[in-house]
Amino acid sequence: MLLSKDMNATIAEALQNARAKRHEFLTVEHLLLALLDNTVAKDVLVNVGADQDGLRSALEEHIEKTTPLIPAGDGTQETQMTLGFQRVIRRGVLHVQSSGRKEMTGANALVAIFNEQESTAAYLLEQQDVERIDVVNYIAHGISKGHDDDENPERRGVDEDGGSEPQSTLQIFTSNLNATIMGALENASAKRHEFLTVEHLLLALLDNALAKDVLLNLGADLDGLRSALEEHIDKSTPLIPDRHPNQETQMTLGFQRVIRRGVFQAQSNGREETTAVDALAAIFHEQDSTAASLLEQQNIDRIDVINHIGD
Repeated sequence: MLLSKDMNATIAEALQNARAKRHEFLTVEHLLLALLDNTVAKDVLVNVGADQDGLRSALEEHIEKTTPLIPAGDGTQETQMTLGFQRVIRRGVLHVQSSGRKEMTGANALVAIFNEQESTAAYLLEQQDVERIDVVNYIAHGISKGHDDDENPERRGVDEDGGSEPQSTLQIFTSNLNATIMGALENASAKRHEFLTVEHLLLALLDNALAKDVLLNLGADLDGLRSALEEHIDKSTPLIPDRHPNQETQMTLGFQRVIRRGVFQAQSNGREETTAVDALAAIFHEQDSTAASLLEQQNIDRIDVINHIGD
């Protein structure tokens, strides 16, 4: 299932309301209106400072004034999803897939609406001084708009359980792995990729001498793996809109989990530094990621990689 139960209900509600009013089209504005009653999307909008009552009123007025009606005597014509509506859903699904999650939520739909730059829905959000980066920051980091970063545990060097951690996680990586991570980030930023994913990391690991040696010894087809990763990344990674030139590429939660697991694995084995092979082994925990799937397609198991750690 690519849509959460809540998101499925939101789309069904939008369609039901449009049909009840004999609207010919189901638009991006219908979707945003329905998202105002979606629990996840509503929470995001509250935390980015949206005036939901004002937004609801403006959307209802726009929809009533601009949406053509199906003739009263026509019992065969059905309400049709516009291309814009369909694009928003597709983009939301791509966001989910690129971040290694299972289901699209109302929050993902909100992010995707901003790509419909000519839509009234995106315009009304921007009129309320709500930008795409505000929504992304709240989803990824829990940062409310106007929130002081110094009060945010993630920015202060405190983990989710309240324990302290080093200000620079890169200090506990080997210089070799540090360079690989920075290379992945630089490549993603150069291509204006919105997210730095597990697939970006695996692609960069193919040029890491240590990880490359392990993969070759396990019989991996590096060229085939590289080709499949590049194709997946190009097809599924959303781009930072041109109108947000200062927006930076963000690490997905999946990418962050891989790094944390790699660090934990090294520490649990009494090693002070995390290597590229630790990162490679940690990728297998992201079972829903394309990176893990591609490795498994080449008959490479996590235990095979772990057996090479320390060699």
